[in-house]
This record gives sequence, C-alpha cells and structure tokens, in this order.
Amino acid sequence: GRILDVNANMGTDRVLHIPFSSLNEPTYNLLSSFDVDEFGNTGDGLDVKVPEDAVTALTNAEVVFEDTTEAWIQEFENNLADPNFVCTAADCGAAKEEQDTFYDSYQRYTAIHDRIDSIAIQNSNLVTVGSIGTSHEGRDLKVIEIEKIEQGAPEKPTVLYICGVHAREWLPPMYCTHMAETLVQGAGHPLLNSVRFAIIPVMNPDGYEFSQTVNNMWRKSRKPNPGSSCIGTDLNRNYDDHHCGQGASTNRCSDTYCGTSPFDNVETLALKQFGESINAREGGSILHFVDVHAYGQYWMSPYGWTTNLPPAQDYSRMEKCMEAAATAIQQTNGLRFTTGSSANAIYVAAGGSDDWFYSALDVVYANTAEVRGSSFQPNPSNIKPSNEEIFNAMVANVNCALEGGNPPEGPNDNECEDMNPNGISYSDGRPAACSDLSVYCSSTRYTFVRERCPKTCNACESFVEIKSSELTPKSVQRLDDISEFTGSIPFILGLVGVGAVAGVATAYLVIRRQRKKLMVENTSNTFSGTELPTKLAVFRQGANRKSAPASSLKGTVNPMNKYDV
Repeated sequence: GRILDVNANMGTDRVLHIPFSSLNEPTYNLLSSFDVDEFGNTGDGLDVKVPEDAVTALTNAEVVFEDTTEAWIQEFENNLADPNFVCTAADCGAAKEEQDTFYDSYQRYTAIHDRIDSIAIQNSNLVTVGSIGTSHEGRDLKVIEIEKIEQGAPEKPTVLYICGVHAREWLPPMYCTHMAETLVQGAGHPLLNSVRFAIIPVMNPDGYEFSQTVNNMWRKSRKPNPGSSCIGTDLNRNYDDHHCGQGASTNRCSDTYCGTSPFDNVETLALKQFGESINAREGGSILHFVDVHAYGQYWMSPYGWTTNLPPAQDYSRMEKCMEAAATAIQQTNGLRFTTGSSANAIYVAAGGSDDWFYSALDVVYANTAEVRGSSFQPNPSNIKPSNEEIFNAMVANVNCALEGGNPPEGPNDNECEDMNPNGISYSDGRPAACSDLSVYCSSTRYTFVRERCPKTCNACESFVEIKSSELTPKSVQRLDDISEFTGSIPFILGLVGVGAVAGVATAYLVIRRQRKKLMVENTSNTFSGTELPTKLAVFRQGANRKSAPASSLKGTVNPMNKYDV
C-alpha cells in the first residue's frame, strides 16, 4: 500500500533555494561539508535538502538563500492526495490501457514493463524485449531493442537510452516508454534505417517502487550497506570514472554515496556489461548514449568530474549536437534547455554514466538530459509535452551524430581548429577570442584555454624523443610526460622490453592527438616491419592504471611506418 508521509520523510531537514549569485566557491565548500541532497537546478539557482546545522552555517556565512521546505511539502502532499497522480488500480497495466490514458498519470514499474511487453507483441518484426540483469531485490532490468533487420546489411550503430536511475525522478521512465512506442509507429521511424535502439525504461526498479510506495524523495538504490543502517547507493556516482571524486560522497547515509567500489551495485554492473557487449559485436558500436534525469531543463555532455572540457576535437562535436537537441526542444514547446558540460552547466559530480561511456567505451555523443520543470515529480500534465520535446531532441541529436560520422583514420591536422565561440570570457563578461589568449596557453591554472584554443596554443601536434640507449631488454619506458606536450590525453604509451636496436642513434616518435586515438609515427624510419606496434603497451591514466599485453593491441602499418594504436 501507499504509506507516503511527506512530513515524516522530510524529518528535520530543510529544502533551500540558493541563487546562482550566491553559489561561489566558499559556498560550495561549505555545502560539501554537510550531507547535502541536491534536488536539482532551476533557471536561477540550486534546490538542496540540508540538515538543520547546515542552515545555521549558511546563515552565519551570510549566504543568501530562501527556505522553500513548506512549499515542497505542500506540493508533494497535494500531488499524492490526487488519486490520478500515480495509477495504482488493478487495471493500470500498460497492456490494458489506451496510450492517451497511460500517459495521463505516472505509472508503476509493473505497468511500464507490461506496456513494453505489449509494444513487443504488437511489433515483433521490429522489437525484442530482454533483460540486462536483475536488481538487488530481484526485479528485471528490462531492455527493449528496436531494429530493422536487413539481410546482409552491416551492423548499425546503437542509440542507448536509460531512464529511472534516480528513483524519485518519475518523468524519465514515462519518456523512455513513450520513446519506444513512438519509434515503432507505422512502419517504424526513419531513424531505424540508420541506427538501432536499446532502451531501458527503469534502471533502478527497487528504488522506483520504494519512492512510489514509501518515500517519494528516495533517490538511491536499495542495496544495504554493510556496517551501516543506511541503505542505497547513488547509481550515478558508481561508475569507474574518477569514482568517489568531487561531487560524490563516501558517507553511506548520503544521497550521493558512491559505493565501496565502482560497479558494486548490480544495476550499474549490468549496464556496464551490456554496453561492452554492444561494442563487442561484429561491427557494433554505441553512437549515442543518454541518461535521462529530472529536473531543470539541461542537455549536457562530459565531463562531470571536472570543469575542464574534453579535448576540443571531441567537444566541438558534442557541443554541436547538444545545441541541435536544445533547438529541437525550443521549436517543439518553446522551452530553452541549457547546454554544456555537466560540471559547468550544473555542478561537479564524479563517477557518472556519461563520463564512463565517453572514456571507457569511446562514445563521443554521451549525454545527460535533465527534463522540464522545477520538481522531480511535477504535475502529470507535464508527461506528454515532456515526452514530445525530449523525443524531438533525441531525433535531432541522433541525426547530428550521424552527420558527424566516425573519426577518419590517419592524420587529421586540418580539423584541429580553435572552438568558435570558445565560451571563455573576461571577468567583466566580455568574450575573449583565442587570438588574445596565447599568453595563457602554457598556464597550469587556465588549462581550458589550451583545450578550447588548440590551434592558437599549437597543441595539435607534439614531439617526444626516445634515445636508443633507453631501448634495452630490461627497460620500461613509460612516457608520463606526453601529457605535458599534448594536453588532455586518455592514454599513455610506453615501450616495454623492446631490446637494443642496432645502428639507431635516436628514434623520433610523433604523438598526435586525434579525437580518441593517438597516432604514433616513426619519423626517423629506423624501425622495420611490424616490430614497433607489437612492442607498444597502453596504460590508462589515473589511480587504476593498467597495462595491456602488446599482443592485444591492434596495430596497422602503412608504407610510411605510421601506426594506429
């Protein structure tokens, strides 16, 4: 039964609205010292649930804020008192409802899955329904896959959408269901000629059920934490990308608790394995990944773990497609979504899904969307317009990604251009052109100048010299200083036990950053055949640096002795 007692669930915590003008570094540092639950961003500030002593500390620090606790409680109580807010009757099953009725109310986990099954039954030529695993409490993590099978045609890239990661955000699961339903209408959406879809409507079914029956403010999973009475992990802080970094908590009672280790929740582990399985298919790849959340009207890209931007060659493409999505939304219902990297658009949050899909699976078009509104459970009248605008954004983003194509093989120096606009401003708000910022290119404080102005900063190509005396059978030359030359690089190359090379005085290697690849060029033409590629090892940057066996690397050799690694 429904036992949602909003006052009891709120306890002594308070919900504050802090305007952006007050969200400076000292305020963020003060908030981070407490167990803060970030509800969401609105157009003019941040909504946070904090303990009473945090209110006292903010007051003493003379931070401007508004206490909106009573307004939130009133909104929740009014919503939950409406018998049509969440469909709970026995006949709410998706397979029994007409589409218009289904999207008039929020739906329970079982009703959403019934609806998905119904879509598959009615469109068996396009749709298969499976499970990527089960939740901690044993519920299916259902995935609906939609594809036009064409005999003899190559594998199409995958568009992967997930919803319902944060339990209390009820609009996203309604969207993912609508997305699947809309894609199969008629003979199938035109995008099915170019891509296949995988959609997971409820990534956190245990938390979703708990939020609809016990505590509507519940955010996390429902996995118990050993040694603590507090339950759950923030699944969007549980990925292996700067895990437990800034914006995540190691406090088991925190709403942003990151877990004891990456992927220690079965839900995130299942998604990891599912994503890897797509990339492992013959010719398979993930073109576009979106993790749909609520609320605030944002369409965001990596990085979430730092305010630094991804390499310019990637971010320029991310930015173009985010803007395409935002434009589509504005043309649909007139709403303006903010775009940008997650850390810059809202706040720094390490260990998120989009960062991991970008860094680990090479998905350039990896996004987090925050749907409309100023509450994670807005009036159900928002369901249909939200579904419509996010679907149109998806179409625009996918088309943009398809036009962007895959990075070409080989050198690509002509595409190394300064970002325009570069998003850099002086302290008085005037935009700063890259041509005026060359003095900051080597700055360790303003690294974003180098990333957004690579042509001005001459950061497109760099050289590393390796002496032959270093190439001995026992040597392990790990070129950690490559990043000093080339900026933000996801891999470090090393020559491992190469052995002496007779007659070579000096070997010069050119390291070129090419989107998500490094090009290694033997400019001195002293290595022969395929010797060099078989001796290369790759090391991931970060605390969990690992080496890969040389035999596992895919190296190709062309007549100019250039190697793709």
